[in-house]
Amino acid sequence: CCLRSRWEIVRLVSSELELLRLLLPVTRGGVRALTPDSAPAFFKKELKNQDAIEGDDITLHCELSKPGVHVEWRKGGVVLQSGKKYEMKQEKYVQELCIRNLEPEDSGYYTCDAGNQLTTASLAVQGSVHDSVCQMSWNSVTGVLCVFFHSTVKEVFIVSGLKTTDVFVGEWAVFSCQLSGRAPGKVQWWLDGTLLENGPNAEIGEGEGHIHTLTLKNLATDDSGTVTFKGGSLTSAAKLLVKGITFGSISVSSIFDCFNRIFISCLKPNKVLLSLQ
Repeated sequence: CCLRSRWEIVRLVSSELELLRLLLPVTRGGVRALTPDSAPAFFKKELKNQDAIEGDDITLHCELSKPGVHVEWRKGGVVLQSGKKYEMKQEKYVQELCIRNLEPEDSGYYTCDAGNQLTTASLAVQGSVHDSVCQMSWNSVTGVLCVFFHSTVKEVFIVSGLKTTDVFVGEWAVFSCQLSGRAPGKVQWWLDGTLLENGPNAEIGEGEGHIHTLTLKNLATDDSGTVTFKGGSLTSAAKLLVKGITFGSISVSSIFDCFNRIFISCLKPNKVLLSLQ
């Protein structure tokens, strides 16, 4: 006698009905029990709703009860593929989806589908800051008051840009750039075409008043170059000059003359003949 199997699950995901048909082994005599190994994987930690800023990168992650489970990532009903925009990672029980260079169009519902289980969360990408404007128009003939609401883009600009900085070898240099509001995109710091990241010799931060800072430590002469701040479409640049420590030149004859005078002064303690020329 052939075994027949059937599962039926109906789930409401991101305001859409998705009908998932799964197979559960059954016999004419009843339902066959599942062993731990054959039991389907389930989500121990589901996706969480997240907010992000335009230009940033973000990672969605969830955790399954079994390692090595093949999953499918979707945005709405569209299956996502690995590439420059999306990167899928799997490390034992954890599944991750990295979304790069976010845009407002990336907002929506993302689903991780493990075949018999799935989890969904929303992503909201904030773009440029907008101000709401209200306009009213009164028609004296009809006696009708019309009210219009529309939004205008509040442009973010650089209040104070980077300044040229001179330091000596081994010292630290601090660059700061103040914006009028939240950066309209991902903030990056560059030194002569090299993207800088937090590390032993570089510290990137943001303080109150939308002040972005870069601290370069233990500088060497070959660190001299152009430091650039980028925040979306906003850019500011300045020169960094790291100077070496130099000593004045002394002629050989002056050195011998100096030591000779010191020797004579030792022989004749009553006469002070030491002098530097």
